[in-house]
Amino acid sequence: MSILFAKFKGSVGYNLFKLLGIVVGQSSTMGNGSSSCKILLTAWLLFTTVISFSYSVTLLSRIIQPNKVAPIRTFHDLSRTVQSGDHKLYTMELYVHLFSILEMIT
Repeated sequence: MSILFAKFKGSVGYNLFKLLGIVVGQSSTMGNGSSSCKILLTAWLLFTTVISFSYSVTLLSRIIQPNKVAPIRTFHDLSRTVQSGDHKLYTMELYVHLFSILEMIT
């Protein structure tokens, strides 16, 4: 898009900087005021509006929805979820031997 705007006014880098400013919500004057430049700017504004609203809605839905799955906090919770088949547990062989030794002690 910045290359297309470079045909009307400014360099590619300048136009890219201005277009990124529009994405984050800063106002900008772009182009030379011709009708084709206005069409490009309108298309870019529609694109950035859709992208920013999509991001905002997704973020908001993740924030307001509570966590549906109870977190695993203790070793007993982990043991129950692995036995029920909801989760899989991958460990190193050293830890398995360590836990078996601790079970024999207690």
